[in-house]
Amino acid sequence: MDNRQNMSASMPVGVTGPSNHESFIEEMKRYVGFSDPEAELLRLLGPRMARHLPAMAERFYSQIPHHPAASRVFTGGQEQIDRLKRTLQAWGAALFNGVYDEGYAEDRYRIGFRHVRIGLDQKYVISAMGVIRSFLLDRLGEEFPDRQENDAYSRALGKLLDVDLVLICDSYARATEIQSWVKNEVAATLVRLQGTDDFSSFSCEFLSRLSESIPLLYGGFYIADDTQSRLIRSGSFALQES
Repeated sequence: MDNRQNMSASMPVGVTGPSNHESFIEEMKRYVGFSDPEAELLRLLGPRMARHLPAMAERFYSQIPHHPAASRVFTGGQEQIDRLKRTLQAWGAALFNGVYDEGYAEDRYRIGFRHVRIGLDQKYVISAMGVIRSFLLDRLGEEFPDRQENDAYSRALGKLLDVDLVLICDSYARATEIQSWVKNEVAATLVRLQGTDDFSSFSCEFLSRLSESIPLLYGGFYIADDTQSRLIRSGSFALQES
């Protein structure tokens, strides 16, 4: 498959090789040794940890104003912050739902893609995961004073947070790659279009260039007539003119 076609995959959680149908998240869980019994431990933790999630969101966003390069991307005022706090609580709740499959991975990938889109540097996401990890482990210490019991829960949660961080970092890398590809394709298209001097040549050249970037079988370019009530084809790609 052409590399440019690979860019169309929005959620890269598929197989790790042609003969290995282990998903990316399954491989990462296996890599860190995250087991089904540990997933069950986290599910059992859910009701006890739910009450700590609002405080986790407050702790997380209390850091933002102290870092101008991070806070600059939050332009929607308190309404946006309140919405993001609810989103973070939902993210935290998913840590304790006991199901960590491709759907779980897709949610984490979306987080990374959104952060790249708004321009948040990856270093803040990685640092934020450290803040969250410390907060949750502290709450576990309060919930389970017994060291042996606490260690079991802490190990399970630590492993899952490691998997989460890998998913978000990988999504950052892929989203950045996609952004770079799009910018290069736009630049190349603009260069090609500079030599056109009418709608017909512009339309045909644009569609021809588009076919080099995406698997375009055929296409038409239409403009409205003076009455704005009828579309007229001004150019085409792989279509017979009628």
